[in-house]
Amino acid sequence: MVDEGNHISAGKGSRIGGISDKPKCLLEIAGTSILENALTCFSKEGFQEVILVVGYQAELVRQFGDNFRKMKLIYINNPDYKTTNTMYSLYLARQYLYQGFVFLNGDIFFEQRVLQRLLKGVEDCWAADNFKEFDGAMLNAADTARITQVETIREISTLPGRYKSAGMIKISSELGTKLASWLSEDVEKGYTHIYHDPCLPGD
Repeated sequence: MVDEGNHISAGKGSRIGGISDKPKCLLEIAGTSILENALTCFSKEGFQEVILVVGYQAELVRQFGDNFRKMKLIYINNPDYKTTNTMYSLYLARQYLYQGFVFLNGDIFFEQRVLQRLLKGVEDCWAADNFKEFDGAMLNAADTARITQVETIREISTLPGRYKSAGMIKISSELGTKLASWLSEDVEKGYTHIYHDPCLPGD
């Protein structure tokens, strides 16, 4: 079992408007914050360490983490969270990618069984669902369930036969090593604003 998680929580959450000025990961659903739900689920599956990439109001995330004692939390600060995107935050955590990990966006509220199914899946596995309407990261998949393309849709779309990313990916040590290299190349080229690495689905 992978014993390390990687949780991206650097963003401000501007798309939620005036609901709250907290980081998205600290928003509560039915009395439980998104971050608490994620960490509790990972803890129940035996994870020993979670890396949190933080940015907007990072001190609030750290305050929460100080009271969560079920596993070790490591913080990485993204000082450029206003002008960068998810893959840059992951780049900052690249030293932890080589041994394999589970990647999770900081705004995902999920049930335990979703993580369990991901962990039981193939070596490199991306959680997705066939929503009727969606925006964000969209996956094209072959009949064998192998991902053939990843693209970002910024308007609400209804595209049959395509899948919406659930923001959770299990990555092996082999792919993690490749990803760390790809991310370094992206940053060297100035691609700090991208949401996902375009190399991911092809290798």
